[in-house]
Amino acid sequence: MTRTLLLGATLGLACVSVTEAGGTGVAPAGLRLRAATPGAVAASLRAAGYHVTLNPEKPGRDPGMTVLAGPRELDLWLSGCVQGVCLRVTASSSWDYRGRQAALSSALVNSWNSNYYTQAYIYRNRYFLDSSQMLRGGFTDTTLQTWMSEYLADLQEFEQHLP
Repeated sequence: MTRTLLLGATLGLACVSVTEAGGTGVAPAGLRLRAATPGAVAASLRAAGYHVTLNPEKPGRDPGMTVLAGPRELDLWLSGCVQGVCLRVTASSSWDYRGRQAALSSALVNSWNSNYYTQAYIYRNRYFLDSSQMLRGGFTDTTLQTWMSEYLADLQEFEQHLP
């Protein structure tokens, strides 16, 4: 007997067939559900070709990592972690405008936030662009890697709007 399980994800649904009573039931690699640990997130992003460095653990702080995606350096951190398994991962990039002639534009941020799923904001003379991916219950490589790809596309688009 074969049953199809639907694994919900922020970016869509993946169908995985599971065979009962002696069948193999093995999902393709990109659809295997992984526990949402910092090591698993880093491994998935490395498998997609990103250079990932786990940040040293600090008591009372969320686990984090630095991701090099081409010329871009991104900060990622995991939150809601209990016994090493985490609820979400967040990517963040920023642009420093200290000492520049161009004023920071809340109109740009408001316009962006009304049209994109990534979150733009201004903090301490910097523009930020963040995106979070829920990981509760685990993640697939396909879902995490698609999220990262979409974040990078939004990042490139956002840069084109910066003064």
